[in-house]
Amino acid sequence: MAVRRELQARTQKLHAFTEGLYWSGSGFHDYQRYIFFLGAILKAHSDLGMPAALRHGDRLAVDHEQNSILALQQDLGTAGRAPDNFAGQNCDADYAWGVRYALTGSHIGASVILKSRGVGDAWPQSYLRRAQAFAQSGGVRDFFETLDAAAPDVTRATLGAKAVFKCLSAGHADNVSDQARPLMQV
Repeated sequence: MAVRRELQARTQKLHAFTEGLYWSGSGFHDYQRYIFFLGAILKAHSDLGMPAALRHGDRLAVDHEQNSILALQQDLGTAGRAPDNFAGQNCDADYAWGVRYALTGSHIGASVILKSRGVGDAWPQSYLRRAQAFAQSGGVRDFFETLDAAAPDVTRATLGAKAVFKCLSAGHADNVSDQARPLMQV
């Protein structure tokens, strides 16, 4: 099985759970939830995505992460420059592949959100539009091909992908039922 398909199968329930915290299927629950989502995805890109790109030494991935961070800062009204120092820089290469899998895959979600008109017209959309453009350019497909060719250890990569979903879910931990808590475990 291709690495992408294996990661998808191993993280499917956690992905659906995390998505449900923000998205009802027809749109974001409300503007505050959308802004909370942007803050959570900014944290995921800063704390996990950038260190993963740095770990792989991939200049294009580093630039992509930096531009994602800047677009999110713009949406949140905190525009500046991407931080120079990133948490988690010591992650291993296989774990980093999982992080990058989850964050890159979210660009497909950005396209779905924009096509469904699941955000208000006046809501900030720099990050979503940037992510959609990346997906439409073939960037997501190219990444998945590179991921499959790299053939990282799927167990370690799964931990990296789950770390992204856990980061996105972290602010909702107090509202998570006991039944859903195992989904958040890394």
